[in-house]
Amino acid sequence: MQSSRFVGFHRLSKDEKRRKLCEFTSKDIPFDEHITENELDRISENIVGEFTLPLSVAPNFRIDGEDMILPMCTEESSVVAACANGARMVYECGGFTTDACDPQTIQGMVQLVEIEDIDSAVGILSTARVVDQVLALANEGHTHTRATMVSNKAFADQNMIVVTLTALVGEAMGANAVNAMMEAIAPLLEDLAGARALCRILSNKAAGRGFTATCVLSSTVFPAGLLRDMYQAFVLATVSSQRAVTHNKGIMNGVIAVAQATGQDTRAIEAANHMLAAEGGVYSPLSTFELTTPANSLNRVELKCSIKLRCPVGTVGGLTTYHRAARAALDVLTAHVPAPRSTSVTLGKAMACAGLASNIAAIMALVGPGINRGHMALHRAKQEVSGGRDQGVTSTFQVR
Repeated sequence: MQSSRFVGFHRLSKDEKRRKLCEFTSKDIPFDEHITENELDRISENIVGEFTLPLSVAPNFRIDGEDMILPMCTEESSVVAACANGARMVYECGGFTTDACDPQTIQGMVQLVEIEDIDSAVGILSTARVVDQVLALANEGHTHTRATMVSNKAFADQNMIVVTLTALVGEAMGANAVNAMMEAIAPLLEDLAGARALCRILSNKAAGRGFTATCVLSSTVFPAGLLRDMYQAFVLATVSSQRAVTHNKGIMNGVIAVAQATGQDTRAIEAANHMLAAEGGVYSPLSTFELTTPANSLNRVELKCSIKLRCPVGTVGGLTTYHRAARAALDVLTAHVPAPRSTSVTLGKAMACAGLASNIAAIMALVGPGINRGHMALHRAKQEVSGGRDQGVTSTFQVR
């Protein structure tokens, strides 16, 4: 197995980094392929130019016993450095273990209003025959996403019924497919319920797109006092929502950088996870730290760090279809993923690990020399490279 533990990787030239990455992946990654005008037209509207952000990688990840390199795209160099540093610390303690919702699902809803007889409508919509009819209609013309369940909930005081459809997403993110399904079944639901369909839309709650990552930091590697301080810093986030939101922003630094590199819907990921953080009625940290003393080891301390995220991601469809830099980033990420393992699940697990690695690095810096020391050192180094001045506006969007 190739090791992702790249010592001194940040000191290499860009060409040396690329050679090392190609050796690790055993692939010739097309880092410099430019996006064409036609491809730009498929991405956005009212295009007047292109916008460049760097494509970086974070080495040092060991996930479920396999060494991996994570692609990242961000404007902030310290995000990449912190993620790689956090991964290095976890690597020294055995790496990350992960889990995921199985199967991966997404939900959509149709809002029914102006209902003639709400009790009768609920009864009709709940019959097995109608459920089968709705599922068959929803699935017409879809390949990657398959509707599997239909339920309904009445809000009698509003004379409203919400019909919820659950769909298997496979390797897709599923948003466009589920929206199409909701719009397809709406006329049938209107006829069956004697109602008017109003909102027909997916839910970005993404409860069926859950991913977890866990690691254990040991006092055999790190000072016990440091691990205790890190735990206390975590406790602050549990009692102060003012701190919790910054705690979670540090997690999302890593998550969104991986998402952006691989062509994902970053807004959906942010929305799902900030809802998750507030789901208990109080805004809370997305990660959990537990300080323990293992049995028969009185002088040893362990800090168990875990995270639960919702990552509605896809490796087919959307930007991943025609953005070559996003495809290259996915090639880097999945270089050693054996078939037929799901690449979208691999991506979601990697995002959870990136978030936890970023969180660990930030907390360790926070209780040590402070966040700004490393951040500003990198900032000054980048300014020195650019001669301390702005470099003007470029006209390329190619992620490199």
